[in-house]
Amino acid sequence: MPYVRELDPNAEETEKYSNTSLTEDPRSEKEKQDYKEIRDKVTIQTTRRRAREVLYNEQAPLIKRLKAAEKLKKSYEKVGENYLYF
Repeated sequence: MPYVRELDPNAEETEKYSNTSLTEDPRSEKEKQDYKEIRDKVTIQTTRRRAREVLYNEQAPLIKRLKAAEKLKKSYEKVGENYLYF
């Protein structure tokens, strides 16, 4: 089905993003930095959650549990002064 502008309730918004360059990032440096910080926090949370799941699983092999413990430890070491432990 082709796009029909007259039927789109958000035509202005759609047009704004449909003409956006795919090679240039229109965000400001602050927006890019904010996004990166959010993604870093999510990555840290995910890493910690997955590591804890393995550590709490009593049936997991010892090797996997040791690797999970190391990942968990590294996640706390990587967290600099910019992030609080969560």
